[in-house]
Amino acid sequence: MTKTERPILSISLDYILNECCPEEKREQVKKDIIEFNRQMLHDSFGYQKRNNGDYFSNYLTIYKTDDNTTWSIRGSYTEFLQRLTLILNCPKNPSEINNETLFDLMLQNKIGELKNIKKPQELKDKFPHIYNDYSECNYKLLELKEKEKKEGSTPEIKDLKHQYYAWGIKISFKGFIETQARMYTRFVERKRTYQEQVFANDYNEYIKENLDEEKLFLLVNNELLNSFESREYSRKTMDNYYHPVELALATYKINEDVSIRDASGETVTYKSLQQRVKDIRKDIGLNTKLLEWVIVPDRVLDLDTVKAKQKARSQKMSPRRYKELQRRGIVRQQFYETNRPEMKLLGVLKYRGYAAYVYQNGKVMLDREYNENAISSASGNASFLVPAKDFIELSKKDKQELRNNPNVIVFNHNATWEQRVLEYLEKEGSPEEQEESKQLIKKLKEGNY
Repeated sequence: MTKTERPILSISLDYILNECCPEEKREQVKKDIIEFNRQMLHDSFGYQKRNNGDYFSNYLTIYKTDDNTTWSIRGSYTEFLQRLTLILNCPKNPSEINNETLFDLMLQNKIGELKNIKKPQELKDKFPHIYNDYSECNYKLLELKEKEKKEGSTPEIKDLKHQYYAWGIKISFKGFIETQARMYTRFVERKRTYQEQVFANDYNEYIKENLDEEKLFLLVNNELLNSFESREYSRKTMDNYYHPVELALATYKINEDVSIRDASGETVTYKSLQQRVKDIRKDIGLNTKLLEWVIVPDRVLDLDTVKAKQKARSQKMSPRRYKELQRRGIVRQQFYETNRPEMKLLGVLKYRGYAAYVYQNGKVMLDREYNENAISSASGNASFLVPAKDFIELSKKDKQELRNNPNVIVFNHNATWEQRVLEYLEKEGSPEEQEESKQLIKKLKEGNY
């Protein structure tokens, strides 16, 4: 992969299949995905739990790149860790321990405790999931022996018996415990290998062939918004769960008649997702205030002329160019907003005006405001970094005056402009600069400008 993807969301396999897979395919698709996971478990640990991976196949995980341009569906490494802590009856789950060394130590301590189990009842009390495996294996072996008496020793029966015997069932209870301890020790020692297996094997092509992609689009984006609304608002939650949906809806158009049901039974459509994004944006909005200022363009045009020119440009624009500008505009807007501005300001001529983002370090960024109804607004070729103390005066000037002002830093939009801007936005700023931002925000709120 050319870009690093990271896990962002786990979704129930059954939910995905029920909503996005034709009914006649569901059983086979589920078997196939379980088999994919079983093979990865076997490759990583030499593990064959009753010849399938259903213990670790209840969820699929959505991966994405930080710029939200690449998405993948894979098995769930998170589910693997959660199941491992459940099987070993650990006092804490993975999300409660941020340190991998401490997490491994917890697992190793539980395996040490498992090694000291002497009797089935003790196993039942301390490791109920492993005890259930022990009881089930014994029961299955009895079934196989009865079947063998009736049908003879077939290759299938021999294979199944071998799997259960490999768990130490035939040897003794002590042999079973030793086998389990060795197996779960391998799980701890080689879990990174399994994580690499999960990352290296996506299900994208298989999903594309067997699931309804438009329904999956609705399901994933709806789950992202659910995750956003269930968490405390922060830059991270915006980046992970809200902005990907905003960009996806602007980039992809699906049939408006397509729908799914969410977990609560509500109908989800393309339009309902669009409305939900708008409602969220309104609820969380940045503290937006319209000012009586605008960066004066080189030529001042009346409203009707501007609209006519925009319409003419959009009619001449190729679909590919249109999509690229649309994506660029959304990404640029997200770039500023996810770097935690204290306030966002809009010029009164928003359709062709500028947005200003006030940061706590005494800096204000001015750039063209992306307007989805005026796609060419995404084509701005420069942004301006202005000191907070000079913002009100400088923001009344035209672009050429800004470029010539020694207190203004101009960033031409090339391949590295975002990184260069970040170097300024991520600086803490001196106490004096932070106070200048506070005073600017106070003046703007009071209308004292």
